[in-house]
Amino acid sequence: MEVLAALPAAHVASTSLLSALVECGGGALARLAGPIARTIDASLRRGGAGGVRGNGARGGGGGGGGTCAELRAGLYSAAAAAARALGPAAAAGDLAAAVVPAAAADAVHGW
Repeated sequence: MEVLAALPAAHVASTSLLSALVECGGGALARLAGPIARTIDASLRRGGAGGVRGNGARGGGGGGGGTCAELRAGLYSAAAAAARALGPAAAAGDLAAAVVPAAAADAVHGW
């Protein structure tokens, strides 16, 4: 978490890169739908819901710290890009299982 706190702009940029790669690769990346979903899931879990907000205030909940709102938005953007590029059959199961609970938790915590 210390690295994430020190380099949030680099992590936000990496989510933009992931989005661009998935959009460009499209259906050719169907084999990677599971690993992409697991990467997004792991990042959302590590960030925790209700962590550091965009203004620097601490929220409640969220085990082990949190991440900036821009990074979480970038992760959701990457998930949306994967869903569009890979199609519902390739990405919906793993991706939905990762994103829906995290989005619900973020909504509860006021993201």
